[in-house]
Amino acid sequence: MRSQPKTIRDKWAKLEGAARATYVTALRDEERQRHRRWQIAARFWPDLLDEKKTMPCRLSDFSEKVKVYVGEYLSVLLSKEEKDQLTRAEGRWPDYPQTLMEIASKHPSALASKLPFAVPPQAAALPHLLTELPVPIRVSLEKKGARGQEKQLIKQLEKYEKKDKFIEKVVELGTNRGDKPFAFEFWACNYASLSIPMRDFVTGKLKPAIENSDDEKLLKFSEGNWPNYPTTIHDLSRKYHLHPPWHILPDADRYKWDNYRNK
Repeated sequence: MRSQPKTIRDKWAKLEGAARATYVTALRDEERQRHRRWQIAARFWPDLLDEKKTMPCRLSDFSEKVKVYVGEYLSVLLSKEEKDQLTRAEGRWPDYPQTLMEIASKHPSALASKLPFAVPPQAAALPHLLTELPVPIRVSLEKKGARGQEKQLIKQLEKYEKKDKFIEKVVELGTNRGDKPFAFEFWACNYASLSIPMRDFVTGKLKPAIENSDDEKLLKFSEGNWPNYPTTIHDLSRKYHLHPPWHILPDADRYKWDNYRNK
């Protein structure tokens, strides 16, 4: 405390016992946060020195791809608390992109909320109604079907509303059993629905690392089904100490999302 400014020393001197300990803990947390901000700033130093560049501090500052993904897809998977976190961080850099990256990392688009260890317990439940689906997916479902039979698919899915198999049926029917995957690797059910980095990972790293025939069969026979396919990839990756590059946010090369991680 002797090294702190006088205002902090004076406030600390007026406290006693547990109140002092709480105050010191809060000061240390603030110091850690400042240190993390400086670490992140150092990774973006050339951008910060460029007077022509504006650092993104709200959703509207990002590309159309990011705005669509966050606003239409990711938002349906977030809890109220996570949405509130984003709102509180809005208008500040690096707080907003860092918060967005941290929250999105808990909800990889292929896995959504099917991994209890990857999402907080208060995370929003998976959609159980057609009206709760991401808008682009809902619109595409409404347009599918033969001429004059566009509503037939919707009627089929209505039978599964509020049931555990609802999303599985949305993926099965909405992607023509995987032939026409959803955008952004969302609810990926087969190899074709994976992003290019994930395809390279499966063929170049995961498959060569698999050491027994049972795991090979598991990966092969899980394909074509959500959530079995992405969760099998995830589980096998953990087993063989690999890190799959799941889709988290679009335009990774442009916004350098990994630079916002606390390393």
